[in-house]
Amino acid sequence: MGLKHTATVQLTGDSSQRRVSPSAQTGNAPRAASPLDTPSVTSAQDVAVPIMAPKSALEQRRLKALTPYNPAIWEELLLSSGLLSKYPNIPESLHLGFMASMPPILSSYIPDNNSSVHNYKDTFNKMLSRELALGRYLGPFSQTELESAIGKFQTSPLSIIPKPGKPGKFRFIQNLSFPHNPTPPLASINSRINADCYPCTYGTFDIISLLIWHLPPGSQAAIRDVSEAYRTVPLHPSEWPGLVVRIDQDQFAVDTCFCFGFGPSGGIYGNLASAGADILRAGGIGPISRWVDNHIFFRIRKEFLLQFNQKRALTAELIRDNGGQQSSGGRIWYPGDFQPNGSRAEFDDDHVFPLVDLSSDSPRSEEDQKYTYNFEDIDRISRILGIPWEPSKDIPFSPSVTYLGFTWDLDNRTVTLSDSKRTKYIQAIDDWRSSRTHPLADVQKLYGKLLHASHVIPAGHAYLTSLEAMLAIFGDTPFKPRTPPHRSLNDLLWWHQILNAPPHPLPIPGPTPILNFNAFSDASSGFRIGITLGDRWKAWKLRPDWKSDNRDIG
Repeated sequence: MGLKHTATVQLTGDSSQRRVSPSAQTGNAPRAASPLDTPSVTSAQDVAVPIMAPKSALEQRRLKALTPYNPAIWEELLLSSGLLSKYPNIPESLHLGFMASMPPILSSYIPDNNSSVHNYKDTFNKMLSRELALGRYLGPFSQTELESAIGKFQTSPLSIIPKPGKPGKFRFIQNLSFPHNPTPPLASINSRINADCYPCTYGTFDIISLLIWHLPPGSQAAIRDVSEAYRTVPLHPSEWPGLVVRIDQDQFAVDTCFCFGFGPSGGIYGNLASAGADILRAGGIGPISRWVDNHIFFRIRKEFLLQFNQKRALTAELIRDNGGQQSSGGRIWYPGDFQPNGSRAEFDDDHVFPLVDLSSDSPRSEEDQKYTYNFEDIDRISRILGIPWEPSKDIPFSPSVTYLGFTWDLDNRTVTLSDSKRTKYIQAIDDWRSSRTHPLADVQKLYGKLLHASHVIPAGHAYLTSLEAMLAIFGDTPFKPRTPPHRSLNDLLWWHQILNAPPHPLPIPGPTPILNFNAFSDASSGFRIGITLGDRWKAWKLRPDWKSDNRDIG
């Protein structure tokens, strides 16, 4: 069955027009930053004072949010693509700011910043000056002035964290999970907001694997990152009291944008990014997936366009038959067919929009002429939307690309842990072994890294059990350092050796045939573990070289 309707994406200001088909989307997002210790410390001084009076700036910002995105264009393209009903709140939210269910603040609470603010005083001052100059921070205000302007407010300790492996680069985190042990009615901002209320699509390892597994021969992938993604999303004025930044003893700034460490940031930005990906899909660009601000673009050779679109249309029909968009916690996904192992295929795209041959829309290289689109086709749409790609992080189209910490070889259909991740994880193990005891946050970080590596080092799952056991012993004292189980030393030694050894490419997981030998069964219930020969035949048909009517194609 083909697609049921088409929509025209009018690229305002670019005179380009593209006939496309129905809608698509989805994703999820990261969690709030891990709690940080926050000893008392005064903040920095000598911050540049903005030209506009702070109170006047607040009044103007209430009328129009600060964002690089163009609300009118978003509304126009969402409407013309048939996507506005899927993202009904985005145009108005881009104009006035996004709501995040900020709890009411009945009395001002002003804890000190983290000691790192004092340790990196010059960096802190530069950050404040930049945020004030860009207009994302409004201020400075005294406590009396700010309470008069926005009412009672709450600050969250600001921390400055050096980025690993990036000398001179820092991450600024508002610890909205502070205080860690609240005394009613005092509580952290994050503890009173359910981030799962803001679901979105995102590409997991399994989703990317399935997508690549179904690509036709000669396909390529490219990477693009959105610059300061969370900071591009404006916060509604009603939410401002919960995101006030303490500058000094009695100096404050209002943060008017979403930030790293704020629970809903990932989901709210993720939903916006999903809408942007859908608009690009409506323009014929794709397949596309993303993890937070990190987007991966796949492109296929033009000779496979018709066949690939037929398979996408069949998958779109299958997704509709299976109930369409699903939500699990903070993740939105689309259900495909059952896989040979009994699990259901999951997608982050409902496959409604077909790909389009854009190769004659602008001058391009001989190599780009072989494919359906290039970077300029992405830019033609993203420029008018106002999507601020970070050029320094662009990775051009290639048969091999590093994404989610893995190196994906599209030609050979293999995946390995990237060299940078291997080095990072080895260093994490070395750091761990240098200390006898560890708080819960340290266990979670190391466990998360090695669990991530287990996607391509399957045997590693057996060497995570000691860390898993340690995760369970902290109870209600997560900050008290504990001694690791004795066997963890051997487990981490195994990991250290494996990560130091030459990598062995793993075949990209896909719906490959499974032969059932009926080796195990439950005689009492008649339940047989395994799959039938009919299921095996069905799995075989999911291979990319199967020529018949394959419904479950990425």
